[in-house]
Parts: sequence; C-alpha cells; structure tokens
Amino acid sequence: IETEHGDIPKLLFELAAKAKNASARTGRADFADGLAYTYVLQFRFFETAEQRHALFRGLLDAVEADIVTASQDLEKAAHVAPVHGQFATIRQLWDLMSTPTESEYEIMQQLQERLVKSCLDSWNTVKDILCNDSPEGHILPGSNPSNDVDIKSILSYCFRACHESSLLVQALVRKLSMKTANGQPFLPFSSFEKLGNLTFEELSTLRHRGAFSTVSLTFTQVCRATQTPSIIHNGGSAVLESWYQGALACIAEQNSTTRRSAGIPALITGILSASSKELSFDTIMNKLQAMARAPVFDTGKDEVQLSQVHAMNSLKDIFKSATLGKKADSYITNCFQIAADSMKSNIWAISNCGLLLVKALIDCMLGTSESKATAE
Repeated sequence: IETEHGDIPKLLFELAAKAKNASARTGRADFADGLAYTYVLQFRFFETAEQRHALFRGLLDAVEADIVTASQDLEKAAHVAPVHGQFATIRQLWDLMSTPTESEYEIMQQLQERLVKSCLDSWNTVKDILCNDSPEGHILPGSNPSNDVDIKSILSYCFRACHESSLLVQALVRKLSMKTANGQPFLPFSSFEKLGNLTFEELSTLRHRGAFSTVSLTFTQVCRATQTPSIIHNGGSAVLESWYQGALACIAEQNSTTRRSAGIPALITGILSASSKELSFDTIMNKLQAMARAPVFDTGKDEVQLSQVHAMNSLKDIFKSATLGKKADSYITNCFQIAADSMKSNIWAISNCGLLLVKALIDCMLGTSESKATAE
C-alpha cells in the first residue's frame, strides 16, 4: 500500500481519524475501544522508539486539551471532547511500552509525570458531579444543560472519565516492576503516593455506584503495591497507615446516607488485602467490632451520622470477600452477636445493617451455591 507517513499504511491513519470522530460524536464506550485498538495497531507498526513516543505524545496533548475544556465548560466537553477514549488508548499503549534505555529514560519520565497529572486533573473536573449524594440529578451551579447535552450526558461523561482514568492508574502502578538503568523503580515513590492518595480520595467521596467497582480494584492494587520492596523502602508502610487512619475517620465522621456506606467498606478491604505486618488483620477486625458495638442513642430524629453503620458494612464486606472471608472465620460468633444486638435497635439503619451482616455471615459459613438452601 502506498504510504504518506513512513511505513504506516495510509489506511490506518484514515481509520484512526474516522474512529476518533465517531468516538467524539457519540461518546459510546465501544467506539472508544475501537479507537484504542486502532492506535494500538499504529503503535505496533512503528519500528523506532522515536515514532512511538511521537504518537504517544500527540495523544497525551489531545487528552490534556480535552481536560482543560472540561474544566472550563463541562457541558461542552460532554458533547465535543469526551476523554474516555483517549484514556483507554493511552492505557493500552502504556502497557506496551518496554523498559526504556538510558537515552529514553528522561523522555519516558516526562510522559509518566504528565499522565499522573492528567489523572489528577480529570478527577478535579468530575468530582463535583460524582461525589454528590444524588449524582443522577445533580448539575453544577450556574449550568443550564441544553437539549443536546442533558444531565444524563454530563453524568455519563463524568463516570466514563473516572472509570478510564482509574484503569490508567492501574497501568501506571503496574510499571513498578520496571527498573531504570541504575536499578531504581521506574515509577517514583512521589508519583505512586499521588496516585494512591487520588484513589483514596475517589473511593472515600464517590457516590456514583457504577464507579465504585473500578476504583475499588484500583485501590486494592495500590494497597498491595505498598508491600513491594521498593515502596516499603521509601515509606510504603507509613502511606498505608495514613490511608487506614483516613478510613477510620470516614467511619467516624461520614453521614450514613447510603445503605451500603458508599466506598468505605472497599477502603477497609483494600487495606486488608495488602497483608501488612504493621496493620494486622486481627487489629483491624477488633477495631471494627469495637466501633460496631458502640452504643447508639435514639434521639427520635433521622440519624444520618452513625459510625456503627459503616463499621458493620465494613465487616459485612470482609466476610463476603473471597480472599478475606476465610481469615475471618474465627470472628463469626462475635459478629453474629453484634448483628443480633443491632437487629433489636429502634433505629432502622442499625437494624437493617444487622440483617445484612447476618446474611453475609450465613453465606460465609454455608456458601452461595444451590446446596445452601438444603444446608439452611
């Protein structure tokens, strides 16, 4: 095929242009995936690192410009500058990046710093929507959605931006195994800490249910990464401890406006998944049980700040976890007592969480297969 751009077939450039237009026009996830795969094909056709870096830099320029558009006018961004397609593309290309040579190191470091900043900036543009207690009907002050860009479109933009940027964080953290020419981790500890703090903030403040699953997985991956030798050497244990203290503060201070405590249980299970020696499983379980047992005084008002709710929901998620549930076997009896006492409460939120905890405990003991009914 006659080409105009080095060894890359002209067909690929035309296909990429069409995919980009379709993705921007519709905002559909499958179109964004198609755009990403098209750029991956281009990337694989390049024979030199310079060509790959140029393509990657151009994509990064585009996503940075779209984030600026969103920060200035979220309605316009939802209509003409969706970022999830670019984030999906960049993530796949970053996974393909090989260990840099000594001459490539500085270029790759600059690209990585820009990626970290893009994840932070993207979150700042969407968090006011996604962190509202009713994100489905929330619009920013002073905004007036048009017929073309309704509230649903803005919410979809925010969710997809959060989803894909969180997946990009996972890709960045996966590079911890990559070493520089002098044997140092390719992802600096300062960048790792920024990404971890970002994920903690997202999980502790999100109210959009669809975003929880991806961000929860990202936070779990980040917590486990704190136990890698390079991160431990630079203070990984202290970072994990700060997230644990932050999670306890969320339990004590956040309003219990959602039945499942939003992202608080995922914070606890993510921290436990790190299997840290400093933060033992028993220490955290005993703390949660103490918080769940704290007396609740019925004031006759609509209670919205109940640490017992968050503590019981965190215990519930531990017992539901495939990896943590077995470790919690010795706590089943104590937690049954907590659940039974809670079900007697006159406060609906407390009694409801007690019932949910009972169900999780039964599932943990008997499993969730078809034979469970017979066992019960």
